[in-house]
Amino acid sequence: MSSRRKTPQNSFSATAPGRPWLSELSARPRLLNLTDLLIGLLLLLLPFVMGGREAWGHWLLISLSLLLGTVWNLHRVFEGGRLRLLALEPLLLAGLLLVWLQTRELPADVLARLSPGYQRLIPVWSDLQAATGGTAQTWSTASFIPGETRHAFLVLLAYGIFGLVLAQRIRTERDCHLVLKAVGISGLLMSAFAILQLVTSNDCFFWFYRHPFTGTREVLKGAFTNRNHFAQFAALSIGPLLWWAIAARKPKEAAEVLQRRGLGPARGNHSQFDNLVDALLLLRLAGAAGVFAAIMLSLSRGGMIAAATASAVVFAGLWKAGRISSGLALSTVALAAVALGGLAAFGGQTLETRVSDIASMDAAALDPSNARRSIWKADLAALREFPILGTGIGSHRYTYPAYMEDLADFMTFSFSHAESSWVHLGLEAGLAGVLLLAAGLLLILIRLLAAMLRSSDAARTTAVAACLAGITGGILHAVADFIWYVPAIVITTIALAVAGLRLCDGFSSQAGITVPRPAWLVLSAGCCVMLVMVQPELGNRIAGEHWWHRYLLASFEASRSDSSGQMPEPGEPLPDLDGIDQPEEGDYPSMAGDVDILAEPASDSEQFEEPSENPFGTDSAEPETSQRETAAASDETAGYDEPRQSMQKTVAQKIASCRKRLACLLQAQAARPDQADICQNIARRSLELFELQQQVSDNPMPLVQIRDACINAQFRSKQELREFLERACGENVRLIILADTMARRALQSCPLQIEPWKTLVLTSFIHDPADALHARIMAQTMRLGKHNPTVRFFIGQALALDGRPDEALAQWNVVFHSTKAMRLQMLQMLVDRLSADALLVSFQPNLLELEDVYDVYSQRNRPADMERLMLAIRDQSAALDVARGETLEGHEPYVAVLMKANRVAWTMKQHAVSQTLLRRAIACDTAAEAPRRALGLLLMERQQYDDAEKLFEWCYEQTPGDVRLEELRRECRRLRTQQRRLRTASTETPPTPN
Repeated sequence: MSSRRKTPQNSFSATAPGRPWLSELSARPRLLNLTDLLIGLLLLLLPFVMGGREAWGHWLLISLSLLLGTVWNLHRVFEGGRLRLLALEPLLLAGLLLVWLQTRELPADVLARLSPGYQRLIPVWSDLQAATGGTAQTWSTASFIPGETRHAFLVLLAYGIFGLVLAQRIRTERDCHLVLKAVGISGLLMSAFAILQLVTSNDCFFWFYRHPFTGTREVLKGAFTNRNHFAQFAALSIGPLLWWAIAARKPKEAAEVLQRRGLGPARGNHSQFDNLVDALLLLRLAGAAGVFAAIMLSLSRGGMIAAATASAVVFAGLWKAGRISSGLALSTVALAAVALGGLAAFGGQTLETRVSDIASMDAAALDPSNARRSIWKADLAALREFPILGTGIGSHRYTYPAYMEDLADFMTFSFSHAESSWVHLGLEAGLAGVLLLAAGLLLILIRLLAAMLRSSDAARTTAVAACLAGITGGILHAVADFIWYVPAIVITTIALAVAGLRLCDGFSSQAGITVPRPAWLVLSAGCCVMLVMVQPELGNRIAGEHWWHRYLLASFEASRSDSSGQMPEPGEPLPDLDGIDQPEEGDYPSMAGDVDILAEPASDSEQFEEPSENPFGTDSAEPETSQRETAAASDETAGYDEPRQSMQKTVAQKIASCRKRLACLLQAQAARPDQADICQNIARRSLELFELQQQVSDNPMPLVQIRDACINAQFRSKQELREFLERACGENVRLIILADTMARRALQSCPLQIEPWKTLVLTSFIHDPADALHARIMAQTMRLGKHNPTVRFFIGQALALDGRPDEALAQWNVVFHSTKAMRLQMLQMLVDRLSADALLVSFQPNLLELEDVYDVYSQRNRPADMERLMLAIRDQSAALDVARGETLEGHEPYVAVLMKANRVAWTMKQHAVSQTLLRRAIACDTAAEAPRRALGLLLMERQQYDDAEKLFEWCYEQTPGDVRLEELRRECRRLRTQQRRLRTASTETPPTPN
């Protein structure tokens, strides 16, 4: 009995000499074997479920952790034992309390003391609730997205359970070694899989899973959606792999490297090289080198820094322990040379550029798009307003737009995370969360570093160094990437930290707190009950994510096939940054029941009666294929033309695409009824489908005109308003109600979303015939989206429709000067409404903006507009005039607009203006060939052949062999000679006598 407790029950590796391994496992308690299996699954399997980042990964993490807690505590019920503490448990409890507190409803005065930002950001919240018959109350939780924060509580609890159980399970130094080996194997397997997947890639993860935002063809990612996450996960295994290769051998094995015997009696049958290298050592070092090469080939600069830091720390530990010999140095150098050679062969110029960026330590090189610095500035501004508890776990992507002043530069991207673990944590958990995490990491680092420096045990020193290596590299990487969002990275980091702390504490059997067996039973029952309770929620997350991804894929497909020129929607992740995070679940029952709003209409479809009771209805009309339209089309065959037919076909295709996407969203919403992203996208797609179906209806009025008609009609009751809407829109009115309902539901999940507020600007009139909240909702939309040019563009349209043109023009002026994409979109809208002169007066574009105006207006055959733009470009470029031979530095972008204006001047025979523009273009870019060629042609036209030939000669030197330039040079010489002869002849001709 005693031997059973000493080895089989207390160690991962208790195999006795001469006894089969399976026999030893069967001799151990089954609950103990199951505990080891669950720990192994979390370390080895979880990384391959997309790093644990998506819904399936969260299900695996939470379920296995709760099952692990259940099994281990049940094992303690039968076997007894002490509770070993690592001194981190109070910090874990405080973190759980912090996250729990973020989801609790707090009195308004308490929230106001925590931060005045709650009332400042959403002052209209209480009035919005009262408008739909709810209780007027202010926002009541510290988290702006409590559903996401509640789920984050489960994730944090899962991390805590894993760490606590692992701390109890590690009983000997060999157990710590097994944990290190498991981490090393996990990184090695992931690196091998990443290389195989890239070499044989079909752009799908595991060759069958299509992710909406990323593929597998660009760089090494493994099972992670982001190369930074893959590189960090692999970097965590560098320390354990180097330790395993160099320090984990027994002293006898190390001695055999220097005293290797041959086979049989030929004891001296070995070479000198055998005395220096060991085949097993080389194999292990090759594995570590392969992982390091995979990190380099991922092109993740943060991963490279983490791997280099981990290597430096583990080699420092090996040096202190005296484990670095000449043979090891030779082997390491040889493998490093092979790895670097492979990187040079396959990495190419891109890898060299990434490494040089790191070496330069130049912020402009490391962050060329200014994305990280911009999002950090915005998040720090938000942190100053919510310093104590933050804005709630999971709220980052909804919070930063209200604080990001240069948001216009990143309109096509969604910063789901802060690109810094520390900044992100500060925003979502406040200074309280940052201090808790910093205290825990500081405690771990101090204890591990002290143990590595003070310990006289070489084996323990190297093992502690292996643990410290990955943790140190991860902390550095976390400064510039949000790596702690990925469960696989966090679980592996926890395993290294726990193993290192257990090595520091020693393995005394008397350490810890005595816990009675009934207490273990209560803990086991609690974990089991929670495991059962969370399964429906986790299952709904999986189902909702499935349909959400199908919607995203359908949306991207629609955007690729749509040539309407509309602005791309936000949501595309920035390259080399953390991707989009996943939506959260909700508790609202589905208002649709078993009814499908997208179902094909029955021949006896029912009349829509009371929208408030059944906003989804029982069917959905298909106006473009209805019998009524077919009959109308047959009556109008005589005047039917091809453009109209093509237009209707295009609208029909758009309707089909929109209905397909909306169907995916409704399926996702059925699984997760109040998930913020799903609800707000249902609202948007409902309005899109409404507008499309209105175009082919008997009364093709857009929503803004319908709203205007309702306001002007001054209905006395909501019932009169509803009856009018039913007559005006028919069954399409259900889409308006659906959009309004889902927008309000999205705001109940997270009131910082901008899109639902934009929806309510259009739909709030259905609850109040006077639409009394319209102005306040517009102000609320502007409050959250003041840095967003698409919001200002939308508000400008709303103000114009409300008869406030001056205010609309003020908003559009901001949009016009924000980004090129928004400016082009505005110009396409205004080109048929405003002359060039009116546009120049209204928006006063600068020289580069005039190029966009020229590009749009040149598509219309309006010579007066083109002449006005040409003169405006001439006037705007007056500051570019320089003395002959002088140049302007950094003005190359102006060349294009000057050349375009020159074409107009040339066409209109305004040669003086053309010459001025061309000389300014040459001054802006002395290496530009096109302005000199054009100026040469102009000078030929003006009979200045000497100057023209010099310009053509310069151009010919830049492009030798250009036949056209050679012809122009000869033509200049011929015309110059002819000109001189004519002048000579004119001077020699005697005057004609009178």
